[in-house]
Amino acid sequence: MKDKKVKEARDEYELAIKLDKSSYNIWTQLMGTEAELGEYKSLEAHSYEAMELFPNQPLPYFFNGISNTTLKNYTKAIESFTDGLEFVYNNNLLLIDFYSSLGEAYNCNKQYEKSDKAFDDALKIDPDNASILNNYAYYLSLRKEKLEKAEKFSRRSNELSPNNRSYLDTYGWILYQQGKYKEAEVWLARAVKIGSKSAIAEHYGDVLYKLDRKEEALKYWIDAKETDSGSEFWIKIAEES
Repeated sequence: MKDKKVKEARDEYELAIKLDKSSYNIWTQLMGTEAELGEYKSLEAHSYEAMELFPNQPLPYFFNGISNTTLKNYTKAIESFTDGLEFVYNNNLLLIDFYSSLGEAYNCNKQYEKSDKAFDDALKIDPDNASILNNYAYYLSLRKEKLEKAEKFSRRSNELSPNNRSYLDTYGWILYQQGKYKEAEVWLARAVKIGSKSAIAEHYGDVLYKLDRKEEALKYWIDAKETDSGSEFWIKIAEES
C-alpha cells in the first residue's frame, strides 16, 4: 500500500484472511482496497462476511452499503446503512458518511422523503460539507422540488469550493429549472470552460436552446451524446428547428 500497489496489496490481504479470519484490521484493509479498485462484487461478498464476523463494527455495514448501491441493489444498501448506523459512536466523520450514503441509496430507490431526511441529518452535523450540499441540491433540482432550498445549498457549495465544474453545473441547472435562463447560462458556461463532459454539455445545450441559440445548442447536445449523456429528444428538436 505504501508503494501504491493497491492491486497487489488487495491480493495479499485476501490471502491473509484466508489464513486467519479473526483480524478485523485486515478485513478493513481488504475492503478499503477493493473499494479503491472498484471491485464492488468482491467488496459486497467480503463486507457481508465481515458483517457476520464482526456484527458490532460499523465499517463492514458501510462498505456493504456502498457496494450494493453501486450494484443497484438499493434495498440491501439501505438495510446495511441503517443497521450500521447503530454502531457508530463518537465518530462524526463516519456518521456523516453513513447519512449521506443513505441519502444516495434512498434517492436511487426513489424514496425521496427519506433521502431528504438523511441528507438533512448529515448537514446537521456538518452544515458546510460542500459535497453533500451539492449532491442534495442536484437531486432536488432533478425532481424540480424545493428549488429555493436547492439554490441556497448549491450557492453555498460554490462559495466553499469555487471553480468546481460539478458544483457550477448544479447551480446553473437549478437556475435553469427556475426559469432564470440568462443567469443559468453564465454558470453553465463557466462549468463548460472547465470541462464539458457528462451531463454538463447537455445542460449547457438546454439553456442555449431556451435562449434561442439553437445552432450552439445542437453542438453541445452532440458533444453530450458522444459522452453517452446526450438527449436524443433535444437533438431531434434542434435538427428540426
